[in-house]
Amino acid sequence: MPETDIKNEGQRRLRALVTPTIKASELARRLKISPAAVSLWVQGENTPTEERAAEIEAITGIPAPTWGKAPRAEKKGKGAK
Repeated sequence: MPETDIKNEGQRRLRALVTPTIKASELARRLKISPAAVSLWVQGENTPTEERAAEIEAITGIPAPTWGKAPRAEKKGKGAK
């Protein structure tokens, strides 16, 4: 996975977990979202909502607050409107 700037603790932990432990596609399947959405979180392009962060915590053990203050809806990636 290419190196990008780590924007928050949640991103760092998800990146560390996805690579050796769980594939992004498996996490996406469990969350019932696209693998692309998980990839954007890992890359720091998007931040999960508080609700989604709680779901990630239930699956991965990454504490929801490690994502920082989350928006009410997932933020769009760079260049999205």
